[in-house]
Amino acid sequence: MALARLGGDGLVARYSRRSVLVGGAALAAVSLAALLLAGQAVVGGVAFVLVGVGVGNPVPLLFSAAGRVPPAGPSLAAVFTIGYLGFILGPPVIGVLADALTLTAGLALVCAALVLVALLGGRAVGESRAAPEPLTGLAPDVDP
Repeated sequence: MALARLGGDGLVARYSRRSVLVGGAALAAVSLAALLLAGQAVVGGVAFVLVGVGVGNPVPLLFSAAGRVPPAGPSLAAVFTIGYLGFILGPPVIGVLADALTLTAGLALVCAALVLVALLGGRAVGESRAAPEPLTGLAPDVDP
């Protein structure tokens, strides 16, 4: 995940925010689905590495997209709240599903959430290949 984040700006510059977010979430969803269907240790090791690579960039991209929605403070607060809510409630929900059904069913919920991010998350970040937009209004505009 750390290596994916370090290379994220280069990927966004080469492709686009939307492509990196959708591709990352899709990679994570497919990798986790392959793990759940195969159920073998070797597949699991590779799959978890690919899940980490896949989810490395969508989170920062979604946070930066929220920061571009005016007013930025409440927008960021909403995204952070949803993220922390998932961080706090996700493991217990997966555990309850694993206890009631199977661990595969619990992790399938994560896979479904990644599919939703791949399908809907691209709308939040836009198509831009550039770095995040510079702040405006900090210096007077100067015509060349």
